[in-house]
Amino acid sequence: MTLRKFGLVGTFSDDCSKAIEEGGARAIYETPEEGYPTFTAVNRFGTFQSKIERVDYRVSSDMIIMYVVHPDGAWDEIDIQKEGTGFRTVKMVVHKRNDWSPSLTVDAGRIVGSSVVGSGSDGLLVVKCSD
Repeated sequence: MTLRKFGLVGTFSDDCSKAIEEGGARAIYETPEEGYPTFTAVNRFGTFQSKIERVDYRVSSDMIIMYVVHPDGAWDEIDIQKEGTGFRTVKMVVHKRNDWSPSLTVDAGRIVGSSVVGSGSDGLLVVKCSD
């Protein structure tokens, strides 16, 4: 219900005009009548579907935090903010299976808690391609 109210249901991309093979990855958020909502990532590496176990509003009605569980048991905390007609991932904390300590944190495009340094951008902005 929260995903639908927030407007994050459908197919989203940072560039809807590009084919997947050209780098036009897709993020698909679905809310079935029964069971958990799902997040499906489609990119040049394949299609990966995960279960969205929980969605909470964060600070205001313009930001949510999603708890996404992957088939291998790993899970992510993802902060998403409304921006214009799109949505921006502003923070993602990645957890290994059965581990509460994060293995990687991406904060506004910068990787924290790892030896890898990100680009320092403001996070990925996606817009809706279809319902």
